[in-house]
Amino acid sequence: MKNGDKVDITIDLRNNNGNTIIVTVPNNKLTGSYNVKIVKHETNSETGIGGLIFSIVNGINSRSVTTNDESGIGFASGFSINTVGEQTITITEGTKVNPTHVGLGEPIVVKVKTQVSSNGNSYEASDAYFADGTKTKDVKLMNGKYVRVTLTMKNNDTGTNVNTVSLDVPNPPITGEYKLALRKIEWHPGADNVVPVQGVSFKVNNNSTPFVTAADGKVEFASQTITKENLNTMDQYTIKELTVNANQYIKLNDNIIVQVEKALNKIGDVGTPYAPNTRYVINRIVLKTDGDNPVYVNANAADLEDGVTLSGVALEDGSTVDVVVKLTESVDPNGKLT
Repeated sequence: MKNGDKVDITIDLRNNNGNTIIVTVPNNKLTGSYNVKIVKHETNSETGIGGLIFSIVNGINSRSVTTNDESGIGFASGFSINTVGEQTITITEGTKVNPTHVGLGEPIVVKVKTQVSSNGNSYEASDAYFADGTKTKDVKLMNGKYVRVTLTMKNNDTGTNVNTVSLDVPNPPITGEYKLALRKIEWHPGADNVVPVQGVSFKVNNNSTPFVTAADGKVEFASQTITKENLNTMDQYTIKELTVNANQYIKLNDNIIVQVEKALNKIGDVGTPYAPNTRYVINRIVLKTDGDNPVYVNANAADLEDGVTLSGVALEDGSTVDVVVKLTESVDPNGKLT
């Protein structure tokens, strides 16, 4: 045959009201296939993202591929072609148990053009594009933001005369941020009104410049970015009150120690900045003192939303006060969550 295959031709001589010669020539039906390659890498970088599972379906075949830990490439072969025209393949990213990057929030649908090869021996994939005919598409992430994916058709990419549909998928790393602030107020047991205290200075860790409360009694003393590199490290801040108006207020006798544990968020609404598995957050705070009679409280994030009280913090005159820690979340105009 034209493609080099061999078939058996049969000849049958029959005498039915005359001599008849029947020659039977079989023909193989055309077949073909293509490959699909997914290249998963960090946004603005060629660093591959490994361990991600993708489902690829073309209506005839279904494949599952896992991206390589070093290259970020997932490769699947054997997607069958049985006619000339157009196929639709749907690529869906699975959820990783402990992801380090924000995953895709929707499937990617690709159109594959099929044709008879130039030698007429098989079907082949000749082009790949999205529904609008373009090679690029903005795809929604789990947190509602978008990344731009790109299609290319690689001819004879593997040296097997089979073409490859290649999909380039960038993904941003999961990050997070928290800020810590002090608020100094007058303490009146049982009173509903809060009176802020301005001008109180604090030393935090080994910072040489003190933090001083403003007119609202507040001062921010820490702003920490959370990455996969520091996720499992407990952050610690030792706060020492330096000066107060001695004619009006009694200074803290003990240092206050704040320890912050971080984790990947597990709850929230998909398609929003609060989507699960898309950001690092405060998971737990330990609040304690370091004086002769230390006090201690350990609170998870859910409890911190309502406020947790550390009772019995010593002042210089031997009396005690309560210290309250509270966790709040906010989204800035650019969608940044803190």
